[in-house]
Amino acid sequence: MNRGSWTGVYSCDEGDFLYGYNLKSQPDQGSLTDDTAANALRMYCRQSSDDYLESPGNKWGSWLEPSFCRSGMGVCGLMTLVQEDQGTFGDDTALNDVRFLCCDLP
Repeated sequence: MNRGSWTGVYSCDEGDFLYGYNLKSQPDQGSLTDDTAANALRMYCRQSSDDYLESPGNKWGSWLEPSFCRSGMGVCGLMTLVQEDQGTFGDDTALNDVRFLCCDLP
């Protein structure tokens, strides 16, 4: 079953590390409406909210507040919140949230 398509590869410049992210997400729209949940992701390669990589997305939802690792740390892991298949008449949203884990930089 096709539930989307992969984008290209996004990566920080050599010598930079991923420091933070924010998610574009649509909240629950209530019954009898189509929920979209996570729609795009911004990834920050420096500790600046002006310098980021952004995945393609769509018009639904709004950008949540960015989250950054503390000084001297970078992203080293990822957790995802994924909704289970909701069955024949359910509204599947798939990815609903992400959390990045921070570790000390080398």
